Amino acid sequence: MDTSPVYIVIALAAFIVLAIVLFFVKPKNKQHKLSPLISLSFGLTLAGIFFGEERWLGYSLIGAGVLLALAELLRKRSGRVS
Repeated sequence: MDTSPVYIVIALAAFIVLAIVLFFVKPKNKQHKLSPLISLSFGLTLAGIFFGEERWLGYSLIGAGVLLALAELLRKRSGRVS
């Protein structure tokens, strides 16, 4: 049995658990909304995991997701938040 599908299922389960925990455990006084860039980054990362059979495609999607997340982090840090 190939272990790749097992790792994909474990990674997907970890993302789902993290999303559920972050959704239900949030501060009452401050609400955080995901920016469109972060949502796209998350989607690209998940797509990279799903298309992991083709290494070049999977790694490219994950890399693009990480780069978009870093761009959003730098944008928020510099104070140019819309």
